[in-house]
Amino acid sequence: DTDSYDDDAGVTREQVINDWTNLWGFPNGIARPEIDEWLEEFKPEVIAYAIWVAGEHQIGSNACLKYVRAIVAGWKKRNITTLEQAKKAAANHDDRMKSERKPSGYSKPRRKEVTPKWMQNGASQADSKPNSSDNQQDDMSDEDFLALMNSQEEAK
Repeated sequence: DTDSYDDDAGVTREQVINDWTNLWGFPNGIARPEIDEWLEEFKPEVIAYAIWVAGEHQIGSNACLKYVRAIVAGWKKRNITTLEQAKKAAANHDDRMKSERKPSGYSKPRRKEVTPKWMQNGASQADSKPNSSDNQQDDMSDEDFLALMNSQEEAK
């Protein structure tokens, strides 16, 4: 009975499917039953939010199911049930990702900007992680992915 899904946020199952369709096209035979399963465990607004997060990270249609599945699984593991909790978890995650991108203990002296040698000769890839998150997503196993999504637990 989909009516029980209607709550204050006014997000319905239809809306969840619409959001998905707008981002990645109509959910296929694999995605559809999974979405239904999520909707049995979570309010539609929470699932809609997971879809929105994936959209914000510009996840392509080839990786969207895995991405949203990992988000939902991570929330389930941490007993997150409300939109509020989910938003908090996502914010923590983004903050942590931001701070991890900065080399630790590195303060930038505000003097003259000198481009380091390795940047000039284009060898930057060897030195720093390539920032092509799209490719990384695809070869990531669910476990790695969840480890990434859940790593903020340890940081608490």
